[in-house]
Amino acid sequence: MIEAGLWCAAALLSAPAARWVTRRWPWLLKAAPLAPWVYGLGPPFAALMRGAVQPREFGLEGFRPQDWLTGALIASAVVAGAALALRTRPTGWERLDPVDAVLDEARWGLYRAAGVAWTAAVLPGATIGLALSLVEAYLRSGTRSRPRIWATSEPLALLRPAGSTLLFILTGNVWLTALAQAGLILALSALSPPGESRDDSRS
Repeated sequence: MIEAGLWCAAALLSAPAARWVTRRWPWLLKAAPLAPWVYGLGPPFAALMRGAVQPREFGLEGFRPQDWLTGALIASAVVAGAALALRTRPTGWERLDPVDAVLDEARWGLYRAAGVAWTAAVLPGATIGLALSLVEAYLRSGTRSRPRIWATSEPLALLRPAGSTLLFILTGNVWLTALAQAGLILALSALSPPGESRDDSRS
């Protein structure tokens, strides 16, 4: 249990640590494209390999065919409802990439798995995971591209971890929550009003 907490701390602090390191040694910015993969997959993979969290707690295994079917229907409904509700709002989806959304989900899965390991129950464990995900959102914000989460009108910084938590409670399947994260970004892109696109937002 202690080791699970250490891997969670590593995931939480990895992005702020990377910012500090690159400010101190700017030449390391050349490796910036690898950074999301390193801190997105590194701590969760290490925690699983070390046995600090279990695959079932993480939501990686233990599903029957009917579980996949039911979960896929639930995930599709959640993504469709969220995309329709958010399509005309300034959510900040334009700055998100589907791959980055999946990497976010890997870390959030670690936080939930640690919470389930600590509490031996999905609901309180997932709630702990959500709290850690929001702490992460705070620690990763405060930059030019990520304003402090309370100082912005873009709700995805809070809604994505909350939606992921709800979907995990309903399905227990991190594969589906990851697909839902990517699906939401793609759906918002497809439903965005004319003239608003990812390219427009970055120009």
